[in-house]
Amino acid sequence: MSDLITRTEFNQLRQEIAYIAEGLKIVLSGNVSKEYVNQKQAMEMLGCGETKLKELRKEGKVRYKHIGRKVMISVKSIQQYNREETT
Repeated sequence: MSDLITRTEFNQLRQEIAYIAEGLKIVLSGNVSKEYVNQKQAMEMLGCGETKLKELRKEGKVRYKHIGRKVMISVKSIQQYNREETT
């Protein structure tokens, strides 16, 4: 087994590292935490479990984005969903 990687594999790895680094910059800057919450926080705000949150994401009822491997949920979309559900 060889420990070497191809140029293509190296370039893919470099792109993935750059993507993760950019996500970390956003998270560490604090810009995400004001507009987005992690899945655990979203479930608490919605009063639901993981399955329901996935369903809401799939149906487009709450907005989300990936930052690295983390899924961050829009606070505004959670608030809007909660308002719509209570009326």
